[in-house]
Amino acid sequence: MGISSTGLFFYGLLWKDEEKPWKQPTPSELEKAKYGEPDWEELFEMRSGTSAKDSPVISHIHCSFDFSMHLVAIRETFVKAYRGDPQQATILSVKPEWEPQLRRFCEIMGIQWRDPAWWVTSLYG
Repeated sequence: MGISSTGLFFYGLLWKDEEKPWKQPTPSELEKAKYGEPDWEELFEMRSGTSAKDSPVISHIHCSFDFSMHLVAIRETFVKAYRGDPQQATILSVKPEWEPQLRRFCEIMGIQWRDPAWWVTSLYG
């Protein structure tokens, strides 16, 4: 198995440390979790009552698998390009509904608000 690098392009929020940006699960949420500590999707579903797959906002990691840092992105802007497989970014302007969608996601997840931006980062692993 080799090591690969992946390019990530998106509109949203980015953190440059290994701490998860969302509020830690409560004891009640930990009891409801399927397997130990819930991932962002399971936590979002518990807190919002809606499916993470239907959310216009996603969370992902960047940097590396060993030292994961987090990001929150508008789903329709998230472009992932694996090494040797370039991808085209097709959306380059900010839609007015994106900030309210990001704010709502942050409220649900207990994430401190910061201004969103366009980001290019990588994931190595």
